[in-house]
Amino acid sequence: MSPERGPCRTVDYRVWIARCEAWEPSHHQDVPPRAVAIRPAESRTYSRRAAARYVEAFNRAALVRSRGRIWAVAIPVTIIYQGDPRPGDAL
Repeated sequence: MSPERGPCRTVDYRVWIARCEAWEPSHHQDVPPRAVAIRPAESRTYSRRAAARYVEAFNRAALVRSRGRIWAVAIPVTIIYQGDPRPGDAL
């Protein structure tokens, strides 16, 4: 971390698979009024565009297979880069 610049921040998205009860979506872009997290879809983060593609593909399939009871939701996350360790720093 540079004391002059501070930490570098980027916003990425984690895609979560969620359970949605008492909800019947009609389109893959519908957003559930309430969803309960089941697990992250993948261990990585995505750009806004990549998260949107993942959610669209998953939800198109979920609309047919689970009638929207299982749904993908993209959640924004902030990753803070605070700098590299210096030689001699404890890791």
